[in-house]
Amino acid sequence: MDLIKLKKLGFTHILNAAEGRKFGQINTSATYYEEAGIHYLGFSIIDNPTYKIGMHFEEAIKFLEEALNNKNSR
Repeated sequence: MDLIKLKKLGFTHILNAAEGRKFGQINTSATYYEEAGIHYLGFSIIDNPTYKIGMHFEEAIKFLEEALNNKNSR
């Protein structure tokens, strides 16, 4: 992810459902986005039909609602 481009485009929040270092995942974390002032939430989820993704919904919804309720968020 290009932090300069994300900031220029006005991004304020990133939700990553594929955080990690394994194949098919995206190797970023909150620390990476922190210096740009971008809020980040990541889940280390493997693309697998048996993965119980629902366990992350409550936290993801809270994060997204927080972003949407902030008039300065994008």
